[in-house]
Amino acid sequence: VRAANKFGAAVIIDIGDRVSARDHDTDRDNMKRYRAHFNAAAAPLESVLGNHDVKHLTREENAHIVGTPSVSYSRDIGGFHLVFWNPK
Repeated sequence: VRAANKFGAAVIIDIGDRVSARDHDTDRDNMKRYRAHFNAAAAPLESVLGNHDVKHLTREENAHIVGTPSVSYSRDIGGFHLVFWNPK
């Protein structure tokens, strides 16, 4: 996050597998810590789900905690049209 802020990143893209898929409570707590880490980012966070992210947490729980859609979506950022694919 410090490097992205220093660089002046237009966006931070997370490609998933943010947790180790242990159990619901551990994964939820780790996901909340992950999200809190990115609260200091100046750039918006965009992400997709990894298979570990949805082993014990629902797509909706992920979306609520991380703040990005749990379905596929797209955004126009910095002159680019980015597609974030979240297959079911």
